[in-house]
Amino acid sequence: MWCFIDETIHLSHLTNLVNTSFGWMLAGTHYADWLDDNFLPSFFVSPQSVENLWRLEILGIEPINSAVVRDEIHALEIFFKNISVVDQRYQIRWLYRWDKPNLADNFNVAFKRLQGQMKKLAEQIDFYDRYNQYFLNLLDLGMIEECTLEASGDLLHYLPHKGILDMLKSTPFRAVFDASSHAKGKMSLNDIMYKGTNFLANILTIFFNFQQKDVAVVADIKKAFHQISLHPSDRDDVAVVADIKKAFHQISLHPSDRDVTRFLWIKNPNQPLTRENLIVFRFTRVPFGIVTSPFILAATLLYHFQKTDYQFYEKFAKHFYVDNLVTSVTSSEEALALYERANKIFQEVSMQLAQWGSNEPSVRQHFDENHRLEKDDTTVLGLDWNMSKDFLAIHKKKPKGEISTKRKFLQYMSSIYDPVGWFAPSLVSARGFLKYLWELDLTWDENFSADLKETAE
Repeated sequence: MWCFIDETIHLSHLTNLVNTSFGWMLAGTHYADWLDDNFLPSFFVSPQSVENLWRLEILGIEPINSAVVRDEIHALEIFFKNISVVDQRYQIRWLYRWDKPNLADNFNVAFKRLQGQMKKLAEQIDFYDRYNQYFLNLLDLGMIEECTLEASGDLLHYLPHKGILDMLKSTPFRAVFDASSHAKGKMSLNDIMYKGTNFLANILTIFFNFQQKDVAVVADIKKAFHQISLHPSDRDDVAVVADIKKAFHQISLHPSDRDVTRFLWIKNPNQPLTRENLIVFRFTRVPFGIVTSPFILAATLLYHFQKTDYQFYEKFAKHFYVDNLVTSVTSSEEALALYERANKIFQEVSMQLAQWGSNEPSVRQHFDENHRLEKDDTTVLGLDWNMSKDFLAIHKKKPKGEISTKRKFLQYMSSIYDPVGWFAPSLVSARGFLKYLWELDLTWDENFSADLKETAE
């Protein structure tokens, strides 16, 4: 990386101004108690609008919203008051904003959404079979249960859903539930729920702690991948990753709270969609897609760690991102001890850690073959990771078609997933071009001139 650096101006004992091929950059040491050992400084902007991508002068610190803080405290109180263990599984109550929320049943919305899929279900038998089997699998696993159309409690709500088929995924089919849907003038299920505190660890922290030893940077902006290589000789720690299997579905819903997670399915896709041709299901576990679900999962894990193994909590709680464990340890022995300890902790409440992976082959061989990654190439929080070579890669997607409008240019810029900022230098000119487009006052879909199109490419 030193080939990019020209001169350095010493500003203080902690800070330097560095002249690079990409322009002047601020670098130095910054101390924070949330990193284990080393800190790699990174200053970044989270834009509130497209124009903020270049208008750095408006940066400031927003005041704390006291109403949000009160809501988060109330959500925590409800959560800790109602969490319990039933049949070796955590059971929770929904975090309603009000004691008696005004929630419509949403039946007509859910019915019309299903009706909109009828043609596809009838014509594409394979699609229907996958859809139907998906629900049967959830039913067999006890994650949903069949019920009648009659209400059994005070609140009743139907969630619309849509089938998504992607043959490139390891699990090609999934159903996506819409908890934000509602009839005109009514509230959605998400509207009456607390979102809860954001317990997600800082993704930058996780990456730095995951690969915090000597790092060699190999980058070619013209290529399709930017790789941050970590050579085995430069690294004396062991990386470990794992995933909680069907994490959200491992937490039980209190029976009184299940009727707000109802959804409709069809018995026979070749028959008209009538009440007699409907099956009604409801979730018995926390479904993904509810606004409060991420908080419930994170709070449950933190509660369990503190309750069962505080030392584990102290060391690894901040290395979880949603349902992913991403960490590094100093030796193979410590990695295997972590593997045994973590599995035991999660199995106590019927959770299974799966997709275990490590950059150390001897460690990978000790992982249960039913719950380990077999291929070298995998992903870590959205970045490609080759376990044997131990390098991370950012995938620079090729644009779909010609970049000929402001909308398409911004879409392409936004498609590059780079949580750590490795790709940022190559986007400097792109942000400058976007500023220029803004100054031209082009509409979103106005075609570029030949010169603009050439610059965009």
